[in-house]
Amino acid sequence: MPGALFCQLGGAMEIIVEVRDVYGKPLVYPVCRRAEMFAKIAESKTLTPRVLLAVEMLGFEIREFGNIANSPRLKEALAA
Repeated sequence: MPGALFCQLGGAMEIIVEVRDVYGKPLVYPVCRRAEMFAKIAESKTLTPRVLLAVEMLGFEIREFGNIANSPRLKEALAA
């Protein structure tokens, strides 16, 4: 993504993602460069629940683009 956002907000360890409904299934897409790198490592365009769990285990916080509080859509995608 050429215009990817930088994830650094005061040096916090976080990634920014966007949840999109694709045929009724929530898919998590990377928005920032760190999130893109995790998707690249996983050889995928989306971040699967398994990858998101690993990202959290590494100490990163996952934030949804345009939503300050953790959204129910992100929690639904994590549970899939």
